[in-house]
Amino acid sequence: IVPTALDYQTRLAETIRSVEGINKTKATAMRKLLKAVTKETEKAITAVGNLETALAGTSAQKMKAGMGSLREVVDRLEGLVPADSWPLPSYAEMLFIT
Repeated sequence: IVPTALDYQTRLAETIRSVEGINKTKATAMRKLLKAVTKETEKAITAVGNLETALAGTSAQKMKAGMGSLREVVDRLEGLVPADSWPLPSYAEMLFIT
């Protein structure tokens, strides 16, 4: 998930740079999206590190909390990253794939 989010973040930044360079105007909505993706990607990286630390220990409660925290961030990223770039099936796809 993190590599996908980082790739999308890079593509957004390049698009903003290109659009603003050509139009000479600020791409406010795209900048807002980039900020959201960047924020959630940073949270995901932190959550992965926290989960790895919890997995190295013996507390099942900390492991479960770490997995829950990571899932929350990943769920938010799923709403920001385009579906055609998302590497996992969505909940709807899992429910209705036969």
